[in-house]
Amino acid sequence: MKIFFSLLLLVLALALGYFLLVKPDILLNTEKANPAAEGFSRFYSNFRNSILQGTNHSDFIISLPDGSVELIPQLRRREVQVNPADPAWRGEVMRRRFQSGTTLKAQLGQYVQQEEMVLFWTLPRDYVVKQFFETNGSLLEALQELAFTLGPDFKQQVSAWYCPKSRALVLTDLQDPFLQQNCIATPRSLPQRR
Repeated sequence: MKIFFSLLLLVLALALGYFLLVKPDILLNTEKANPAAEGFSRFYSNFRNSILQGTNHSDFIISLPDGSVELIPQLRRREVQVNPADPAWRGEVMRRRFQSGTTLKAQLGQYVQQEEMVLFWTLPRDYVVKQFFETNGSLLEALQELAFTLGPDFKQQVSAWYCPKSRALVLTDLQDPFLQQNCIATPRSLPQRR
């Protein structure tokens, strides 16, 4: 009986050794993590935890005046002041870093300016970045990720829009026919919140 168990343990050890040498991905998770996704996930987690745990909101949340009233007139004015952008534009694919201590609106605004566009942020709050994170993709993808991440903090659906005639990117909780007719919603902005 001892010999049987010894042989069984030897066979199991050899099988384990074989799989570790030949197919390590079966037993070990060899997937490399995407640092940009991890950073954004960490930001989202920290952001949501700071809201839920009741940390001092004034340290990380900045109240802003309501900019939604002026949004549509500003977009209309820009349509006559600037050359329209390509409707197929998405922005340069690159890493965009959001440093601790900066605000989302200011940092995103800098990236938008680098692409010769303008950002309209009509949300009543801005957020101080608590922990560094980065996005790795187009500028529209970064805008879309922010809209998706910030959405649960607002009663109305937060949506991200690209307005080619105005050369503008919009992050708003305003639902207006002008945006639907003259701008392009980022993909995650399309489904309605239930």
